[in-house]
Amino acid sequence: MKRRNILRAALLASTWGVVGRTLAHTMQFTTTQLRWQVNTHRWEIYHALHLDDAFELLARLGDPYGKLEVATQAKVLHYVEKKFALSVDDRVLSLDPVGTQIEGDFLWIYQQYAMKKLPKIIDVRCQLLHELYPNQQNQINLVVGEMVKSVRTRRGEVLRSFSLI
Repeated sequence: MKRRNILRAALLASTWGVVGRTLAHTMQFTTTQLRWQVNTHRWEIYHALHLDDAFELLARLGDPYGKLEVATQAKVLHYVEKKFALSVDDRVLSLDPVGTQIEGDFLWIYQQYAMKKLPKIIDVRCQLLHELYPNQQNQINLVVGEMVKSVRTRRGEVLRSFSLI
């Protein structure tokens, strides 16, 4: 009797774990923040991907084991380098990878780019996870001093321009 109750409790716990995990993350959404650092003349770029989306992405990239170790985080960083870009005057900027970090339910990917002066217009291409989810949305927040501008991209939207003057 005691063994049966233990088995029932284990089954219930494992079922709730699967259902709870499925219910917890139902919307495909990423956040990217571009922040201009006046003192260093550098763009700091932060991307936040939900861990469930990162696991799904890794599975599609050929790593079905779902471990976010240093090597697999590097795969996600390389993916972001292909799907996210900044350009000025139709010239794509070569962003420097900074690293990745897992915090809570998110994988954070960091990039940066140094430039001598702030451009008048910057174009942003953000297609993160668009090929994975038909309803994928990507929030882009651009911060320059006190000015904050935000847009969302959806599948099929390639480029967004931000006026910085």
